[in-house]
Amino acid sequence: MRKVLFVFCVAIFAVSLAACGGGGSGSSSGIVPAGQPNPQSIPAGSGGGTISFSVSATAPLPAPATGQPAAQAPAAKARVASGRVKPKYVSPAITEGELAIDGTNYGPISCVANQSGTETNCYANWVATVGTHSFSVEIDDGSNVLAVGTETGVNVVAGPQTLPALTLNGVSASAVINVINEQAGSGQGSYAVGDADLFTIIQPGGYDNGAVYATASDATVANVMSANNTPPLSPTTYFTFSYNCLTAGNFNLEIVDVGEPATPTFTGTYPPGVTYPNIQPLYRSATITCTINGSGSLPIN
Repeated sequence: MRKVLFVFCVAIFAVSLAACGGGGSGSSSGIVPAGQPNPQSIPAGSGGGTISFSVSATAPLPAPATGQPAAQAPAAKARVASGRVKPKYVSPAITEGELAIDGTNYGPISCVANQSGTETNCYANWVATVGTHSFSVEIDDGSNVLAVGTETGVNVVAGPQTLPALTLNGVSASAVINVINEQAGSGQGSYAVGDADLFTIIQPGGYDNGAVYATASDATVANVMSANNTPPLSPTTYFTFSYNCLTAGNFNLEIVDVGEPATPTFTGTYPPGVTYPNIQPLYRSATITCTINGSGSLPIN
């Protein structure tokens, strides 16, 4: 999980807090504008570096199973005008990020795509006083938070330095049932979980809003067996579920998560117009009917 360059799952990746070199000028307060060239000097009694990471696009969510709805992304929201530096749009997901130190926003993270558009490089310079600090990062698509992560107890020493990498957790905001097989009174299948831009969340890291799992909209009609899950290693590795009819009636398979942590992982303030998506359920299947004789039927459109 401690990598600077890795396969991007749209919402999970590792961030490196790397050393600063020369260029630009510092300020009397010891604050260096985020996203600017490396500072020429670091004030006495302070340490500094560049928080950076590289992002490579991965697979979108798979197509839904026959007769099942498509995955739905949260609605985009109008941006609020502000003095923030808005990086270029560089991928179907990440457009900007925010760095916070000790719970206070330090500045935006700048992102630039390579010439082919297949990889995004993001960075922000930082300077902090010598001592113990927390570093917190969020990335978003301009409307929805995609991933967050915080590293506490970071020891900053004087001068340029490289700090431990920070792993971000993806924020689940979409899902799709991509396989479903039906037998008499039972069935099984698989599903995948994505972020607000319908891109599959994979490791390193976990789901910031808790484990995801499949359940029945009416537990009196059917029982669904599905383990609480953490992100897979590959965007083509899917979670599995099974269900058994308990009585005659209708139900929907639902993919849900635990929800946003009571104490937000990102310790700063989200950019204007950006919110943490709380989608419940992440996905709802077409109606499944359990008949009186215990058999199940799934309508095929």
